[in-house]
Amino acid sequence: MSVQLGVWPQDVPLTLEALAQDLAAGAAPSVELLLGFGPDLEMIETPEAGALPEQPHPATAAFYAELTARFPDLAEDNYLDSPWSEPLTVGRHAVLMSVVFSRSGEVCRLVNHLAIEHELHCFAPRDLPSRPRMTSGP
Repeated sequence: MSVQLGVWPQDVPLTLEALAQDLAAGAAPSVELLLGFGPDLEMIETPEAGALPEQPHPATAAFYAELTARFPDLAEDNYLDSPWSEPLTVGRHAVLMSVVFSRSGEVCRLVNHLAIEHELHCFAPRDLPSRPRMTSGP
């Protein structure tokens, strides 16, 4: 079990309300929809620890640098001690994180602190309102 988190700059147009409305309307939650960006985001998986895409947003780059200084990205040599359940996904604007449940408290506190410090939105899928359940028959 893991906890999913994402951060992106506050000056990038995306709101949790707009995302919740799209999901409530039945839109399929693609990566682009979940992040609120089109294909120009060029979302990529970080090929190795410490690597960022070309020309990252300054706030995203600063967040990533501080985060990985405290909790290095998942790699072959640290997987037993890492709080990450999979390597970080880093784009020009966003960083997506999957945190092992047993370490989620300490990591979520740090992510929230760094997001505030770097003026980033922080999103966890649990922040979305519940979707109505489909029932069958009367």
